[in-house]
Amino acid sequence: MKMTKVVKYGFLYFIALVFFSLFSYSLTDPNLVLLNHPGYWQFQQMMWQTFFANRQLLAASYLILLTFLFVIYFFLIKALRAVQQKIPLHRQIIVYFLLISPLVFAYNALSHDVFNYIFNARMMVEYGADPHLHTAIEFPNDLWTRFMHNTHTPAPYGRGWTLLSLLPYSLGLGKFFLTWLSFRFFALISIILTFFAVRFFSLKVLGKEPKLWLLAALFLNPLLIIEVGANQHNDLWMMAPAVAGLGALIFALKQKKPNYQYLVAGLLLWGVSIYLKLATVVLAPLVIVTVLIWYLKTKLARSDFLLTTLKSFLAKIYPYFPDLAVILLFMLLFTNRSQQFHPWYLLWILPWLPLVKTGLLRVLILIFSVTSMWRYLPWLLEGGFTPDVLWQQRAITWIVPLIYLLIKLNFRFAKHKLVE
Repeated sequence: MKMTKVVKYGFLYFIALVFFSLFSYSLTDPNLVLLNHPGYWQFQQMMWQTFFANRQLLAASYLILLTFLFVIYFFLIKALRAVQQKIPLHRQIIVYFLLISPLVFAYNALSHDVFNYIFNARMMVEYGADPHLHTAIEFPNDLWTRFMHNTHTPAPYGRGWTLLSLLPYSLGLGKFFLTWLSFRFFALISIILTFFAVRFFSLKVLGKEPKLWLLAALFLNPLLIIEVGANQHNDLWMMAPAVAGLGALIFALKQKKPNYQYLVAGLLLWGVSIYLKLATVVLAPLVIVTVLIWYLKTKLARSDFLLTTLKSFLAKIYPYFPDLAVILLFMLLFTNRSQQFHPWYLLWILPWLPLVKTGLLRVLILIFSVTSMWRYLPWLLEGGFTPDVLWQQRAITWIVPLIYLLIKLNFRFAKHKLVE
């Protein structure tokens, strides 16, 4: 009976993604023709005429699709939480990719960043130009700049990502459609790496397999699969080594004897994460504390009182490192560099979801994943960014989580008064 519910909600989830993938072509750039096949062209024209030309219908359709997808997602998580039987790892991965397979055929409707990834790699390969020093606007005769929305700024990512992007670009063999697909599959690889990073952290630090329903809460989250699977954002390439790196550092600290291999591996992985994209540099306090305690452990005698105190302190604090990581990364969203809370920025926080211990924090992450995806609504309705759109996006993102926090705090206060 329990598995029957999982299958039912899984099927509905798959169908919702099919409809989203079809809907995504309503936002294909008017000067981009992905395929020359007559059938595709007729479909594309129909999507433009039906949705792109009618902003109210476009926004309403998006709201209905996303809300339905999140509702099914929450029911699916609830059904998986009730499942007691163990499902083999290889079966989990196969079923997962079958579930999200419709997104392989989706268009990156809500973001044009992948076109920047592609052209930055193209600058290096075709023109020998450094995308961190040059901009796409310097190559006006290149047809691949026609559908870019950001041609006037150099690459804002780490040089590690620029170098890594040469691989999917090369696999495209100079053909735009093949290159676009190559970056799509490359984005899916980042999901796999994040899965193994989260599992590694859970096994090495928490000493247990991550619960299936918590993994589903992360990897079936509509924000993650749409922003990575459809929109092809590169943030999980940064987060996978960050999660694994912090896990390796804590594991090195937990060992009775100094473990140099895991310490070095953890520092290297964290360095790779920063080299790919700078955001995880904010995890420095956690890394520094871990390395300092590890160093002290190597210098203290086993009978030392301070060593015993350190071990006791460590046992209490390290399970909360994911919670602290969430708080540190969330603080970045208040900086000038973040400009505004783009929905995909939550990808810096979502990978910690199966690992956090604080229930309130877990619920807030899930609420933000919903409101972040609703954030696109004013932009879809208006057709661009205006001061009013930016204000509306902030209100949509923050009001619901703040209301939830106020209700939660008020409930706890009332409960405390009753106890008194």
